[in-house]
Order: sequence, then C-alpha cells, then structure tokens
Amino acid sequence: MGILSPVCMTSDGTRLYAFAYGSNGSGRSFSYVLIKSNSVPSYTLNDLSWTLVSTLGGPNVYSMSLNAYSCVVDDMGVFTIVSSAFNGTGTASKGMTLGLQYQPPGDTSGGSGTWSNVYAPSGYTYSSTNTLFFLKDSSGKDTLMKAYT
Repeated sequence: MGILSPVCMTSDGTRLYAFAYGSNGSGRSFSYVLIKSNSVPSYTLNDLSWTLVSTLGGPNVYSMSLNAYSCVVDDMGVFTIVSSAFNGTGTASKGMTLGLQYQPPGDTSGGSGTWSNVYAPSGYTYSSTNTLFFLKDSSGKDTLMKAYT
C-alpha cells in the first residue's frame, strides 16, 4: 500500500487525469503515477473511480518542482506535464528539459505506452504563470502550445 499525492489535474472533456507523486510510505521509494477517472463522472463526483494509466519510477524518475507546473491531455490520451524546476537529462541539440510527455500505445493491445522528455529551446525562460493546451492544425493534428505571462 502506498500514498498518492496529486500534483496536477486536467481533463480531456470526458475523463479527469491526475499526475501524482507516489510513495511506498517509507520515503525510500517513489515514482510518478498517471491515473484517469471513469468516463463522465457526475458533478458531485459520487461515482468517481480511478484507473492506473502508467508509472514512471526507478532510474527514469526525474525531480520536478511541485509548486510551478502545468499539465494537459489531448483527446487521444497524450498527457504532458511541465515544471519550472525539472531536473532531467537533455542534450545541447535538443535544448533544456522542461517536463515529461506520456504517449499511449498506438493500438488497443493494452501496451504500456511510453514516456519521453519535453524540451524547450536553449535560452528559454519558464514562467510559473502559464497554460498548456493543444491546438489542432488544418489536418487535425494536435500541437502542444504554451501561453505564459
């Protein structure tokens, strides 16, 4: 049994998604957990239930500031979270590591999906007041956008 501490919640319009810090209670082992709710929970949330989507732990766990973050999910289940203090790995050619993105499996075989880093160009300045959203292009493809002040 463990403890989940949600740090960011968003919705695809049908389900709620939560990104949580999970601990086994001893403080020695932790992971990040992505969960989603049942479809169309009532406004009272009396019928709310959660399903595990994916976990990220072990050597792939990165430290994120839990006080300056933003997250978004598109209608295909692609989930993105960014943080002002994300300590991941990166390369000079890709820029600064800004957060994580979960890509669900491409088919319905029940695969686990994949996690990858989200990069920002070198010299990028993060603002703690921001909004993430997906914008569809003319072909219907989602593009991750970030607006900040």
